[in-house]
Amino acid sequence: MQNTTKIQNKSIPTSQETKLFSYTGSKMKYKCHFDNIHTNINVKKVDTYIEAFAGTLASMFHNLSNISANRIIINDINPMLINLYRQIQINHKEVIETFRVLEQTFQDFVPEKLKGKGLIRENRDEIECLKNFYWEARDYFNKKELTSKTAGVMIFMLNHNFNGLYSEAKKTSNFNVSFNWNVRTIDISKVVENINNLHKFFTENNVIIENMDVDSLINQYSNQKDTMIYLDPPYTNSVIGYSSNQVTDYNTTQSHIKLLEKCKVFNYVIYSNNKNNVIEEQLDIVIPFNRTNGITQKQSNISKLEVLGYIDNSQVYMPSIEDLLTNNIKPISTIPVNNEKYMEIETLKCGTAFSGIGANEEALKNINIKHSNEFMIEIDKFARKTFEENHNVKDIFTDITKVDPKQVSDIDLFVFGSPCQSYSQQGKRLGLEDTRGTLVYNGLQIVKEKQPKYFIYENVKGMVNHNNGHTFDVIKASFKELNYNIEYKVLNAKHYGAAQNRERLFIVGIRNDINQKFTFPKPQLVSKNVNDFISINNIDYKNYIFDSKNIEVYNSSRNTDIKRIYTIPNLKFESDRRIMSTNGISPCFLAGGCKSRFYDEKNMLFRYLTEQELTLIQGFNKDFKFPVSNSQVRKQIGNSIYVGLLEKILKNLIPKKYFNFIKTQEESLLAS
Repeated sequence: MQNTTKIQNKSIPTSQETKLFSYTGSKMKYKCHFDNIHTNINVKKVDTYIEAFAGTLASMFHNLSNISANRIIINDINPMLINLYRQIQINHKEVIETFRVLEQTFQDFVPEKLKGKGLIRENRDEIECLKNFYWEARDYFNKKELTSKTAGVMIFMLNHNFNGLYSEAKKTSNFNVSFNWNVRTIDISKVVENINNLHKFFTENNVIIENMDVDSLINQYSNQKDTMIYLDPPYTNSVIGYSSNQVTDYNTTQSHIKLLEKCKVFNYVIYSNNKNNVIEEQLDIVIPFNRTNGITQKQSNISKLEVLGYIDNSQVYMPSIEDLLTNNIKPISTIPVNNEKYMEIETLKCGTAFSGIGANEEALKNINIKHSNEFMIEIDKFARKTFEENHNVKDIFTDITKVDPKQVSDIDLFVFGSPCQSYSQQGKRLGLEDTRGTLVYNGLQIVKEKQPKYFIYENVKGMVNHNNGHTFDVIKASFKELNYNIEYKVLNAKHYGAAQNRERLFIVGIRNDINQKFTFPKPQLVSKNVNDFISINNIDYKNYIFDSKNIEVYNSSRNTDIKRIYTIPNLKFESDRRIMSTNGISPCFLAGGCKSRFYDEKNMLFRYLTEQELTLIQGFNKDFKFPVSNSQVRKQIGNSIYVGLLEKILKNLIPKKYFNFIKTQEESLLAS
């Protein structure tokens, strides 16, 4: 491991003690909000701290006043700014001397009557020579190579231009910002003192200064898991560009979402931007605040609300083979948890009703929760056969109406649904008047008798509004009477990695005596499409081809995730007439079997999806076994819960003590 110098909090200068420019942005004034974030997250030490968009470094010093790090990465795409910090690190005396000469000369030529006046709005011809001096410095800077002298020139210019760094719309082009017509007196000695403070910080600590675009930066350090990264990209919907050629545009909501997704390789992410409700859904902690104008102390007309947010990616992870075999990461039984004590793995005892083919068991296995399958209840003999082929289970029951809740094993987690036809848009929607609709109460009897720590109930979204919501009100009341705190939400599988529009209601219950909160997983917003699950390995599709002689082009102005491009006009049902492109997602897989028609853009065929493609889209592994006919496979897939969404719900619900691997901050993870 690299020899590093531990950074003690007491050695961290403040943002005011390192301020070099006249305008430093809003972050300089809002240390209290950074302190608030750190109070909430209670992270005291990380191996690596990354300042991805360096700017003036004010936010970095706010963060480092709250945590210690063995290594600090300072990065910015702007080579001029990075040269400044590198020169302060290796040749600060020449930087100081260059700045001192320029600034003193500038002040010597300020007319006596204007000294200390600040912004000159009238009679600017009296300081025309100062504007020309600034322009000459700017021309010198743009013509010369980046050295310690140009670093000193840059500090001079950033004290006499409009809005400092913020005004550089072209981050990798020449310095092109105009003179600010301000003759206030710059405290040269204070700037020199601050350069010395920065030099001391850079040289006494393990500081690495990088000049990368942020995507390359993340890739460079993606194996440094115990990392806190601070992101302050250009504001969404702003005119500030990230680079001169706009290779990566960080002015859109979607680009910020993708950036946060990429940063999941790091334990901790602190993020700052203007207020944006869509992005805030991705954050675990959100602190909004008013951005004020530094001169008038009134709210600015631009970006009135800013947001400081935090994401914790440190909870549970599956170690890679590289980690296990090369870095010798230990199983949980040998890893310190919360930096205090060792935790033994506990076994989560699970039971399911309306078990299907075992989506819950598949999810538990995929996210490495140590569990036992105590019982399953499933009336369909073909589904039971598939379940048993893939999962070990102690007790098997068939008809839930004939199961005595007292006879089933005690459990920690109960996952169940009930036939959806009573509430589905595809059915007659008889609800509780349908005998299938009342089967939910058979599941509730098991919850009442066994009192598991947790339960998850799944059904179609139609249950929520059936009978103007009365049905759902009755069911919610029944859940709450059983001594549980419940959370419920309709979630769409397409937001969680599925190439399928599948909206389902989930009700999650935690027994009242358990001191635990639950939040539903945040949507990813970066969807997959059907093409992501299609192979081009010369598969024989002859049994999946349908007659495309009478198809017609389908024209629609609607921009949807489901890309309908053709229609078959003579078929009875609308769902049968549709032909979708595999560039989009699939309609919902149905219990009657998955019969949607597609145009396969990869193989250029009109066909149905294969059983393996359906299996993968529904979140099952490619080695999942189906000892049944293909028609039964299609029915079983249509009946199943999407595995990927169950995984994310379980990660948010089940405590760490049940996971086989836990990610911690301790270097002992890498101990042999």
